[in-house]
Amino acid sequence: MNVWALAQVKRCSANLSLSSSWIYLGKDLDNREAVARILGEKELLSLNDRLHRVAERLRQPFLSFIADLGRMQSDQLGWWSSSCSWKDGGRSDLFLLICYEHLIDELRRESKDRRRPLLVIVEDPWLFYQLKELYAGLPDVQFYGNPWLWPACLKAVVWGIGARLIWSLRLVRNYVVQRWFWKWSKKYGQPVSPSIAFYSDLQTRCFQGIDGWRDPYLGELDAILEKAGYSILRFSPPESGGFERALAQRSRYFAPLILWLSPPSLFRSAFASWRPVWPLDPEIGGLPIQWLLLREGWLDGWRSSYLIFRVFFDCLGKLLERFHLQLIIYPYENQPWEKMLVLAARSHGVPTLGYQHGGGLSRFNLAYFHG
Repeated sequence: MNVWALAQVKRCSANLSLSSSWIYLGKDLDNREAVARILGEKELLSLNDRLHRVAERLRQPFLSFIADLGRMQSDQLGWWSSSCSWKDGGRSDLFLLICYEHLIDELRRESKDRRRPLLVIVEDPWLFYQLKELYAGLPDVQFYGNPWLWPACLKAVVWGIGARLIWSLRLVRNYVVQRWFWKWSKKYGQPVSPSIAFYSDLQTRCFQGIDGWRDPYLGELDAILEKAGYSILRFSPPESGGFERALAQRSRYFAPLILWLSPPSLFRSAFASWRPVWPLDPEIGGLPIQWLLLREGWLDGWRSSYLIFRVFFDCLGKLLERFHLQLIIYPYENQPWEKMLVLAARSHGVPTLGYQHGGGLSRFNLAYFHG
């Protein structure tokens, strides 16, 4: 079996064996099509549902590994803000890359019975080095290329810094505009001893009349609770803007979290990240994953989402100091901001209630499942 780094394929396409079967491990369709033009679509090895079967076998071991990893972390705010803890396939490729590694291991063991050599094109450089370390010294596996890691690292740093700067400016803008309109909120009234708070996503369809609110997810639950004697408060995430005037008109029951943004909080949040603690010799299903965890920690640590989630945590904490709530109700999708909500609520002794948001769940929508 011959394992080629994608960059090496582009540089040395003339040296590739056109009589080999091949597979492409990666998500970039443009690169995959470029490889197909070089090697020929007819020579592509059909995997059928093999990757799906590998994913099914590794699903629970991966969930259990992430659960154990979470118990090791001392930086809980950083951990629950990370894509690693979220386990969402749209934000983290960790599970996919682990499945690729196990798929290659299966194909390598079958290569002795295969008449034609197999050529494996690996898109991700961290996966390439993980495989290279795993099969070092084995005569039946040859590696071609030494892809650079620094371009991806540099891109993560530059994009991360740029995105954090942009989001910082947006948050300052949201604060200034909301404060401007809040000057007139006194004539609309202020919340009086609210007991139950609703996390409320800002959507045009929610605003009814001059100062009304329609909850598209919970219907008349707020009215039912008010009839039962509870006072209701709604709050929105600090990164949501564009409805400042409308929110000021609803100040008797609405408290935008952006009102509690402060310069120290924004400064701290701009440098927020996750300081990971990795296990010694990490493995899943008997195969090592050190390089893949290194990739996860490096590329994820610069995301601007850490800033947004930390600002949310700080602002909600200040709201909970202002109002003595009995319960917070929020839509449950197991996203990092929800973990910030729960952590802030727990620190103030406030219970939380999450309601399922969305339709049916895929078995590989791993964010909804636990180890």
